[in-house]
Amino acid sequence: MTPCSNLLGGLVSFSGNQILVTYASPWSAGSFDSITLTATAPGTGGTYYWNSYLNDGTYQTSTPATKSQAVIVFTSTATVTPSFTVTPSFTVTVTPTSTFTYTVTPSYTITSTPFYTSTSTSTFTPTPTPTGTPSLTSTPTPSRTITPTPSITPTATRTPTATPSSTITSTQTITPTKTPVPGYRLFLLAPNEYFTIGTSPGYAGSVTTTVAGYPVSITIRVLEENGLISSTVNDTIRVSYNGNPDYIRDFPAEVTLSGGQAVITPRFMEPNLTYTIHASDLSRPEIMDGSTRPIPCVTGVLAQNPYVLVEHASLAPITVMEGEPNIDMLSLRLRNPNSSGSAVYELRGLTVTVQDQAGGGLSASGVLTGLAVWDSSTQNGLVNLNSLPLSSRIHIPLGSGQVLIYPESTYEIGLRVNIVLHPEHSHFRLAIAAQTDIAAVFLDGTPMLARAEVGDAFPMASDAVNIRPRGLNESYINYPNPFAAGRQSTTMEYFLETDAKISLKLYNIVGELVLVVVDEETQAASQNLYRYQWNGRNGSGQVVLNGVYFAVLTVTPAAGGETQQLVRKIAVIK
Repeated sequence: MTPCSNLLGGLVSFSGNQILVTYASPWSAGSFDSITLTATAPGTGGTYYWNSYLNDGTYQTSTPATKSQAVIVFTSTATVTPSFTVTPSFTVTVTPTSTFTYTVTPSYTITSTPFYTSTSTSTFTPTPTPTGTPSLTSTPTPSRTITPTPSITPTATRTPTATPSSTITSTQTITPTKTPVPGYRLFLLAPNEYFTIGTSPGYAGSVTTTVAGYPVSITIRVLEENGLISSTVNDTIRVSYNGNPDYIRDFPAEVTLSGGQAVITPRFMEPNLTYTIHASDLSRPEIMDGSTRPIPCVTGVLAQNPYVLVEHASLAPITVMEGEPNIDMLSLRLRNPNSSGSAVYELRGLTVTVQDQAGGGLSASGVLTGLAVWDSSTQNGLVNLNSLPLSSRIHIPLGSGQVLIYPESTYEIGLRVNIVLHPEHSHFRLAIAAQTDIAAVFLDGTPMLARAEVGDAFPMASDAVNIRPRGLNESYINYPNPFAAGRQSTTMEYFLETDAKISLKLYNIVGELVLVVVDEETQAASQNLYRYQWNGRNGSGQVVLNGVYFAVLTVTPAAGGETQQLVRKIAVIK
């Protein structure tokens, strides 16, 4: 039954009912050791294994162990004043003209803890009983035998005197024993595993194979190691994963226990791998770490409805200027119809067709200088293409994980274009020509088909856009015309080639002012059209009567020059 230390230079021995551990260097923060021994049970032939863990906390075991126990040791320095009594016998020989015999009985009071050596210095002057007349003073060399309970070697320099008294002060490092406390460990269970409190090993069941992209429920709990009883600590737990971080989603860095337990639901994104989740207690380092058993991940489809449902909306304006950038053309809304906890979809790409008004293909680079895809909810750009093909079809790839469509959720994207300065055509539109132009997959890479939502159909196209020449006279229009005042709005737009002071006012047929839209405002030259809407109400908020109204645009160049006044007739109906 020889115990051994796992730390280099650690010596382990028995002392009564204690196991003593000695190290070659001082104990430091973060140190860890494992003390092991084996013992054979009498009459059974069975072997018992004992293992204790030591770290820099405040605990040491002294109770019988049937399995691993946490042991914590601390080191302190104390000043001890040992006290014990020693009665040695001295024989002193003096050789002057006469001979004297002295009997000295010193008394020492020393308090000591075993296993140390002390050095003391005593000064005494014996009083002799002469048998003659001495003519000198001499220093005797006493011979004595000291038998204290501890092992002590005193060294004394003395002038003979009667019964000396000496006090020894020693500094000693001691290792006290604390009352043992139970050890605790984090346990992590994967799907299809469950806790069996109070029975070894604390859980049962077999790990279920997961499918890439689907949530995996991991339960974290603290158990006392000996009795496998749950703890109710509310500690902060750090969780980590054993592989590439790109292969896991919805994975928190930390989680807080509630009543000793927490549940996380990460998703494993890469199939044909095994995943292991590790946890460590940040609040109590003495609680030992835990890990799941390896969790295999495979490909597969668990969706009840393996289709992505699509609908569209046109964002295209009636007119744009040649060379105008950032024209919103088309919106696509993609929906995952599956119930919560089921399959997650991913959009990997789109193919967009540039068409004329009748649906015929146009050269993409003959009309557009760029095309961008953006997230409608965040307005963040997803893809920006600055080089377009001569053909009418533009393939737009999306990166892995850029567009994820969760169960019972939708994801809306928009298409935005830049117009060529001298386009080959005066009209164009964008379209998703067929359902195969939507490249959607399950997270394990399994392709799926796109279907149009009820009430929609492929091809899904924007409205046709009229590309107008650059210039104030050519650009100033309104649409729709006529429009239903109070139920619709009409858009008035114009293009400024130079900075100018602008006023835009609406009059009725007899010349009365109805509404001031822009009042003597200085505006800068721009690549984009200026656009304003009129909802058919006057300055008091009342819906105007049916009839003809005049939108008068007055433009005075900021650099000087002739003021221009342009008039558009707007018909109002109800």
